[in-house]
Amino acid sequence: MLYGLFQAKKAIRDLDQCILTEGYMDTIVLHQNGIKNVVASSGTALTPDQIRLIRRFTKNVLMIYDGDAAGVKAALRGIDLLLKEGMNVRVLILPDNHDPDSYVTTFGAKAFTDFSEKQSLTFLDFKIRVLSEGKPKNDPRYQAELIKALAETVGHIPDMVERQMYIKHVAQQVDITEALMTHAVDEARREISKLESRDRRREETPAVAEQETAPVKDLKGFEQLPLATQERELLRVIVNYYDKNISLHEGPTETSDGKPVEVEEFPLLAYLQAELEGLVFENQTFESLKNQIFEEYTSLGEVNIQRYLNHDDDALRKTVSDLLISPYDISPGWKKHGAFVLELDENIRKTVEGPVYHYKNRKVERLLNECRDQIKAAEEAGNESESDRLMEMYMYLLNMRKTIHQKIGTEGAIRSGDGKL
Repeated sequence: MLYGLFQAKKAIRDLDQCILTEGYMDTIVLHQNGIKNVVASSGTALTPDQIRLIRRFTKNVLMIYDGDAAGVKAALRGIDLLLKEGMNVRVLILPDNHDPDSYVTTFGAKAFTDFSEKQSLTFLDFKIRVLSEGKPKNDPRYQAELIKALAETVGHIPDMVERQMYIKHVAQQVDITEALMTHAVDEARREISKLESRDRRREETPAVAEQETAPVKDLKGFEQLPLATQERELLRVIVNYYDKNISLHEGPTETSDGKPVEVEEFPLLAYLQAELEGLVFENQTFESLKNQIFEEYTSLGEVNIQRYLNHDDDALRKTVSDLLISPYDISPGWKKHGAFVLELDENIRKTVEGPVYHYKNRKVERLLNECRDQIKAAEEAGNESESDRLMEMYMYLLNMRKTIHQKIGTEGAIRSGDGKL
């Protein structure tokens, strides 16, 4: 999520520049002092999705980071990401002990603007300054390292003409021939392409993801299943464990004097209903069954599964019958050959929460892709109001994905060892 983008987008368009800060307090204070074309990456590392949102309003970015080591490191990383997305980048490093908040509070908005205009650097000048600090200029090893680092950055520029102009500029700056710098950039681009191909292969490796079953050692097995199969296993939990409770307690289970902490439990069905709200199952029969069970639970506070075994809908009746087969009745040979079964153990929360969030992550990723396509179509049609509405939805989905990723990385997300989730 980009903090302040909704409030800043008009000023970004008008000034054809986006000021990017590290923290939301910097954005708030700058905005309050009349500098309105400013956003923050909300305390997280800059991402390609955030950059694409900025690019909808301008291609020009002024990065403002603290002058400490962490700020410089973040700026170096951000430069390559911005260049890769075709952005024009300048960098402003504030004097020691100042961030945008403190600088504008101490010296005022005009002084901040003047300082930005006079002291901001091109991304190359910034990188040369940072990498040259404390290094012997006549050391051939240092020169080689500097040229390779600059070549890697220039290699991220997608436009060939622009890339060639920067090659010429760097060659002059570091006093080498243009041909040698071109060779270094070509080498860097081959390495970048190789790394990107490797990353793509890693993302696509769950080719088993489109198979109906996958060998399961831990929750990664669930993550690899196609959506419809994930939905079947979540529905299996609903049908078999609708009368169970779940604890959402995350703190210690005992007090300092060894007494057990009273933990409030909630119906598992209420938890699943809340977590799956708004998510439509791919399989129509599964979606219909899920909705009918949740509606019955909402109106009556309980569920009578027998009613679904006598249902008028043949497909729904057969689905319930199949899902009610106990995991222990499933052939051990079937399990051995990779069939996936979502089994509950004594810690229901740990067993259910991970699969729910992995499923939600898949759905949100799909919605993000659809939203990107819709934004592009709205922009091409010149429909600004629809584009703005879709962008707000896109930001909401990005925030939801961030929350899901935090959940996936915490308790109950990945477990292994006993063949269960």
